[in-house]
Amino acid sequence: YQSLLANIEKQKIKKSKEELKIFLRLLLNIFNHHHRYPNFSTKMFKILDFLSETIKQIFANIEIFELLKSNRMIILHLIDKEIIKIDKQISNEILQLSQGREWSYKYFFYPEIKPFIPEGEQLAIENFLKEQNCHFFDTFDIFDQNRHKGENDSMISSFIYNDSVPELDAYLSKTNLPYSSQIRDSIFESNSILNEKPPTLIEYAAFHGSIQIVKY
Repeated sequence: YQSLLANIEKQKIKKSKEELKIFLRLLLNIFNHHHRYPNFSTKMFKILDFLSETIKQIFANIEIFELLKSNRMIILHLIDKEIIKIDKQISNEILQLSQGREWSYKYFFYPEIKPFIPEGEQLAIENFLKEQNCHFFDTFDIFDQNRHKGENDSMISSFIYNDSVPELDAYLSKTNLPYSSQIRDSIFESNSILNEKPPTLIEYAAFHGSIQIVKY
């Protein structure tokens, strides 16, 4: 980590808007597509934190969002760190994103965009969150934990990415789900590959490196 910081300083990445933009795109692509081993996100955020004040000084609020919007975990982290401030402009961008493949953005960022959207839109989003049992109303802490975790919040998903054969076997026996089942969509899933189409159970296990589940 210290070697990386030294190289950032040596190459004067923090002093050039274009160089910083290229470096952030590199980080974004790694975050979006790399296998997420334990502490992977923590390491990415640590690098971003080192650059955060420079990012805030060099880029406008909407520029930061536009540059990094393909990764909801990064956007959420920068909101937490007050590097990005959700305003009417960004709220509109999030709603526009939600019309395409990134359908879940308005649900994921609902706490932040709520003050900027009409009551009718608020009601529609809240009804969806209730239907999906996202814990938004009963236990907001769980909703927020799931956002920061960035993983599918379904029970079967947790058994698979934890590589727990006994729990998965018991669950499949109890529910009679076929092995060819697909993992349901989740507003919390932040990996672009898994959001392209619902993975089957074995695809999901392979993606997370859950070797025992794959063998099962």
